[in-house]
Amino acid sequence: MTKRAFILTTLLCLMAGLSSWAQDQLKPCDITNSDQLVRFYADTFDPDAAYQYFVTPSFEPAYALCISPQPSPEQSQWILVARSEGKNYKIPCDAATKSRIRSLLHWSVLASVYPIHDRMGCDGTVYSFCYDRNQACVWSPDKGSNCWKLVQTFDQIYHATKKNDPAAIRKLWPGIDSLTRVFKSFQPDRLFDIRYRESFDLTSSDNSPSQISLTTFDGLIDFAFPNPQEDYSKDIAKQLVEKYGTAIKEVSRWIFYDTPLLDGEKDIFFSIKKGATNKVVKNEEYAIYITINEQSLNKRAIEQLLCETPGLGISPSTAQQGDTALLASTALSTQSTAPSLVNGSKQAALLSWGLLAMLSGLAILSLLTAWKQCHNRVS
Repeated sequence: MTKRAFILTTLLCLMAGLSSWAQDQLKPCDITNSDQLVRFYADTFDPDAAYQYFVTPSFEPAYALCISPQPSPEQSQWILVARSEGKNYKIPCDAATKSRIRSLLHWSVLASVYPIHDRMGCDGTVYSFCYDRNQACVWSPDKGSNCWKLVQTFDQIYHATKKNDPAAIRKLWPGIDSLTRVFKSFQPDRLFDIRYRESFDLTSSDNSPSQISLTTFDGLIDFAFPNPQEDYSKDIAKQLVEKYGTAIKEVSRWIFYDTPLLDGEKDIFFSIKKGATNKVVKNEEYAIYITINEQSLNKRAIEQLLCETPGLGISPSTAQQGDTALLASTALSTQSTAPSLVNGSKQAALLSWGLLAMLSGLAILSLLTAWKQCHNRVS
């Protein structure tokens, strides 16, 4: 009986440590109410911070990292705050660092999915990522997985903040950029499908004539063309798609993968005008208005224009950043391998249920054996 109990315990422990696959995406969390967040994270939650990272180990003190607004206008507009055991460690956060941390956290949360077969275990650490009221988490991620790299990155930022070492955080920029593109690649390729509608020139103060807009990314990127006739025509819109569709998709992919413009959910309006001078007309908090001529509707010209415009946080593409086409193929590859991930997770689920059935059978067998032994002794 003791031997059988040992075997059962061993099998149960093995099953408890079973995981369906390496954790490459976070899992959405159900704690989305700010009051719940305050109660759950207690001393580490900052109600004024839009972007936060929480770590809750099983047997060690919890800690957190957040980007908070700076109360003093004379200093940096934002600060990084590391929280642990009731203490706050603060350092200034420059715009480039803030943009990168915000982008990585933003897209890792948006890429979160509910796993078909969840992880199980007795102990471990829960890592939570939160922006606004959106939250995702991971439990003790496997080494080498995307989530493990994500946790390692934020832990390094946390410890650098505690040590008041902004230079150490700047050294993480290439890795942050690379990991951000990985999580962006989980977004569906349909975001780059072109839709068309009637619009008006938002860069003009007077009553402007009707325009035809070709949009991508669910309308966040808008390319507006002059309408050659008074009434809106789908036929003209289709002709514009045939002529400029490839360039529009290429520009949209570059904006998404290699710039932070969409990380804050800005609207980007391109007004294409014959003979116009290429320029950024307005850069507001929630929208950017850009005027270009027809010959400049290509990735190279628009990249040059946006890189030369101060305040956008865009630097020229380098080999380190990668090529937009490669990133696009990575996104397609990720989507094409999704069925294999699903099949793998189903196989892992079947394996778990098989183990559970086997353990249940062994348990019943052990009970019957014990009952028979007791019955024979009584007899």
